[in-house]
Amino acid sequence: MVSQKEYFSKLDKSSVAIRVFYTFGVSVGIKKPVYYYVIFTDPTTGEEYTYLELFDTDNTHGVYYSDAPFFYGLSEIKIVPGLNFKSGVSFEFGNTDRKIRAIELGVFAQVYIKQIDIMASDDNTSYFAGLFLQYRFGKIVNKRLRNTPKEQ
Repeated sequence: MVSQKEYFSKLDKSSVAIRVFYTFGVSVGIKKPVYYYVIFTDPTTGEEYTYLELFDTDNTHGVYYSDAPFFYGLSEIKIVPGLNFKSGVSFEFGNTDRKIRAIELGVFAQVYIKQIDIMASDDNTSYFAGLFLQYRFGKIVNKRLRNTPKEQ
């Protein structure tokens, strides 16, 4: 769902339109496990073995030396549903009515039904929040403007 309120319109080509907006909806989180190559030295024979293992902070039997190929663990992907919210202020300043140029700044939040493991620690959480600054550009496609002369 999206809502937007315009406080100042762009009445002429050199003016700036100021809008406040918010949006919320559904998020889809994708959890993929990360595997690492581990070197294990057999204490009885002294031989070194290399194998793949899911990262474990309690690993005491080997040394992690490299991450596994990205595609390893794809069959173990899990989907985590959630919700998102975004709110901000938009400043549109383009020279024409057919092209959009705007800077937006605001806040966002995402909440998932399960904890999302970002790092191998106990600090992981199921919610994320932050600030954003983005530049938007594009072209307005409107049937009513189709037969009007194009602006230079």
